[in-house]
Amino acid sequence: MVDHGNTNAPSQRAPVSRLRHAFAGTCLALSIVTSLALAALFRNHAPDLVLYYVTYRPAWVWFALMLPFAIFAFFGAKRSWSFIAVGVWLVCLALSEEAMPLLRAVDQRAHSDFDALHAAGPTTGKAAFRVATWNIHGRHETVDEELALLGRYDPDVVCLQEVPRNRIVPDAMLRSEKFSAFHFVHIVNCAVMSRFPVEDVSVRLLPRSRGHVVRISFAPGLTAMLVNVHMPPAALVAQIWPRRGWTRLEGQAELLRRQFMDLGEVARLWAGVTPVLVVGDFNAPGNYDAVRSGLDPLRDTFLLAGHGWGKTFSAAIPASRIDMIYASQAFEAVDCRALPRGPSDHRAVIADLVLQPAQESGDAVSTESAAR
Repeated sequence: MVDHGNTNAPSQRAPVSRLRHAFAGTCLALSIVTSLALAALFRNHAPDLVLYYVTYRPAWVWFALMLPFAIFAFFGAKRSWSFIAVGVWLVCLALSEEAMPLLRAVDQRAHSDFDALHAAGPTTGKAAFRVATWNIHGRHETVDEELALLGRYDPDVVCLQEVPRNRIVPDAMLRSEKFSAFHFVHIVNCAVMSRFPVEDVSVRLLPRSRGHVVRISFAPGLTAMLVNVHMPPAALVAQIWPRRGWTRLEGQAELLRRQFMDLGEVARLWAGVTPVLVVGDFNAPGNYDAVRSGLDPLRDTFLLAGHGWGKTFSAAIPASRIDMIYASQAFEAVDCRALPRGPSDHRAVIADLVLQPAQESGDAVSTESAAR
């Protein structure tokens, strides 16, 4: 006897199969198109409200939302097309995020040269030094632990943010074997500890609530200006509808752009005549264009010579790089990296820099004209 009970099974499965393939194809197309669109947004440097809404958040957050679609496509579409979708996703993520430091190998020769120059100390020519920045989160009970962690990396200049307005840090410096002889300047909630002499410089363009400017004297005739900043955090506007949310978003984007343009004006005030560093907690991601364009022509040392993940906030699961070190052309960046987690909700950043002689960097030594 012939069993005809399952003759309709293929025809019954056909609609389900077509639906599955259609869904997988839609996921595949959505993954590719969205990845390309995100890469175009993150590579675009024109000021735009949509760009602010998207690029103020880390690129990997948006790309992580697209990854499930590529995975769905893998199980429903042709494998070859799925591999293409994943490949496009990876390439676009690399273009949008700061992928180069993850791939960059440590230059051992450059580090050896830096160590030798650093050990020799600054002269009237070059000065090799290590600068660190850390938002210590204003916690009194952890200052000794934070200074001990920084001391392991032998920094010459340390910029701190959210510093308690009392003698907590100076007293901890006296107890520290590493920092007891360092110079100290504390303005509002920012402070600088330096192996080299430092002098506070008043600049009207930079409110004291956002940071301060100091002059560092490495050696006779070899000085630099350092801007230690703690920029106010921008509200992450998520609700763009109704119109009120969109208007608020527009105002926030313009405010953030003006703040970094003002910070850039402070840097450019000195950059034409002396080496300049802008260091601290920017409260904006490193790949956000308002930061880069606002501080031009200063350069992000992490993108120049950094390696590793580099994200600094929050410390437990660092998702965004908001603590940075920008340097003028006078500085050669040898290395830049985020340090392991400490007591603060930020991770510290440390950079190895070489200050070039004025005739090599194109910066003049005198700062009198900028001071005027």
